[in-house]
Amino acid sequence: MNALIERATEVEFVKGSPVWYVENEQFQVELGQMIREAKDYHVIWVHDFRGYDVNGDPDEMAFKQVTLSYLPALINAVNNYDQTGKIPQYIQIFDQFYFHANSGQLWSNMLQDPLHHEIDLPRGFEMWEDSIASLQDQLREAVANSQLLQSQALHFEDGWIENTVKVHVNITQRPDPSFWSAELFPFFMGYPDTPMRDHRKISLFDVSEADPYKGRAIYTGMGVGEHYIGAGWEDRAIMAEGPVLLQLRNSVRQVLLNQGFREHEIPWELQPKPYGEDYDQKIQDFLDTNGDWGWTLETHNQIGYGPKGVTILKATLYTLMSPGGVIKAPDSIWGSNLWGSMLLGYALRGGRSIVIAPAIANAPSAGSPQMSRAQEVLTRLVVAEQMLGDEIEAQGGLMKVGLYSTGLDVGDIPGKIGALLLNLSTTPWLADLYDFDPAVTQGLANVRQELTDAGFARNYAVDQEVVTAKLHMKAHLYFSREAWDGVLSLPGLEEIFEAHFEEIAATNRWLSSGVGEDRNFRTYSDRLDPIAIGLVEPFLATLTPEEQNHLAMFLMVGSHNQNTRSLALDGEVAFVTASWKSIAGLMDFITIAGLCDWIDSIEELEELFPGYDGMARRISRFIRMSV
Repeated sequence: MNALIERATEVEFVKGSPVWYVENEQFQVELGQMIREAKDYHVIWVHDFRGYDVNGDPDEMAFKQVTLSYLPALINAVNNYDQTGKIPQYIQIFDQFYFHANSGQLWSNMLQDPLHHEIDLPRGFEMWEDSIASLQDQLREAVANSQLLQSQALHFEDGWIENTVKVHVNITQRPDPSFWSAELFPFFMGYPDTPMRDHRKISLFDVSEADPYKGRAIYTGMGVGEHYIGAGWEDRAIMAEGPVLLQLRNSVRQVLLNQGFREHEIPWELQPKPYGEDYDQKIQDFLDTNGDWGWTLETHNQIGYGPKGVTILKATLYTLMSPGGVIKAPDSIWGSNLWGSMLLGYALRGGRSIVIAPAIANAPSAGSPQMSRAQEVLTRLVVAEQMLGDEIEAQGGLMKVGLYSTGLDVGDIPGKIGALLLNLSTTPWLADLYDFDPAVTQGLANVRQELTDAGFARNYAVDQEVVTAKLHMKAHLYFSREAWDGVLSLPGLEEIFEAHFEEIAATNRWLSSGVGEDRNFRTYSDRLDPIAIGLVEPFLATLTPEEQNHLAMFLMVGSHNQNTRSLALDGEVAFVTASWKSIAGLMDFITIAGLCDWIDSIEELEELFPGYDGMARRISRFIRMSV
């Protein structure tokens, strides 16, 4: 499978890259830490750096990134400039459509000119203005006190300091009215290029050929904004280090070239350089110390007519995974018949295809065009399962549609465990799919009781309004039959579940205490990995090399949706861990299934996902490429 994926995507798997599975609450903290840690450069490449929140007030999370990360990082860099002679390049890449729709210029105007720009916030936010002004004063003082900076400025044209001490903002995908198509609206004037957007969501810093373990990156489905955190947002990310990230650094350079940069205009830190003499040795030392637990790969869909590595990657796994395996595909916008047909085809080949979409009330983007497309795809899958159920069952396959429908806060860990246990007891096919040893279900009940006895009912303030959770996960899990059955039958599996829920609970407690910026979120993987390895190694010792080669496992996290625009139009990214590191996401995927209503009929579907008809359905079909 690795070789087929490499051949299809033209990207190679690499070894020696550590990864960490990250919940959405942690992304904002990790982003800020990356900005402050950067020594050479930092890039944030997202579609959303929110100017104002849903109430029309300045967004608090964006304000915190400005005042706790960007401005302090600039101040620190200037204060140390006389010793280092270097100020990191802070680079932002935003798609124009989202940038203007979300009023990103509120912050970018100041970050592009922090020495002079005076930010103007609405009435009631004078303290925020004062905080920013105070940090700008500190930055100006640091610039004035830097002898090296001031002496160097004498040798350059006016504005050199201002162009050095700043955040470099790049707005991509500016619409060009010369690009129109008549194919989507055959009876109208055509369709502009505006729907082609950059939907990637990435943060990285200091990755280079000098040292494979210098720098870090995070791949996510989130942006910077208040609505990405708190009780109502269900999302995930992957954080990584190591040699796999050079491909990402090169993709940053590529998007700048695609937007009109010439080679000599690419920032020096993003240009390719010779490898360090000990580059390969450092990778080998890492493998010798930590063991060889799998491969990593990252690939992109470029915008518009560019290469579509993510689409090819997903299609390869959907169509070539061996019979008997399990594919779990949760997504917030399930709108593509192509992906649905591939998963149905996998079920007919004896695979077990699990499609998860949010109910209307739990959808983060619930506009009628995208929901109409999703309702149509889900309806066809439910009908196909009914019509072809005997054929699917004869091959040992499974085709199931689940609607993520829960009133629980995303941080209600005991509630989630309880929902999973209830679903297992009332959904026979789900219990058969997992086939847990009684010790596992008992372990789940025990950790639920322990958290409840410890007073963990919700991880948020008691006066916070309960909100409907939104499923925004853009992640996939692919396990072969041998891997699925082997992992879920591991003696002691309950230990991984218990550690998973205890660490998630600890993280949520920490974040709700208001000091989350100081927590090392790697503790989740650092605790789970040794437990998993301790269970896996005895299992592997019982298998021949040929049997071990059938243990195919892939965990994919990124920005891609299950809709047509992600498939064909938008810029997207996917990060894949192959082999045992994929267990990092397994507990999460099992838990999400416990929060779903599993659909057996059209009537059940329409209770939680009402159908669209008439003009709404016709319009959604006309514009299906852009939904």
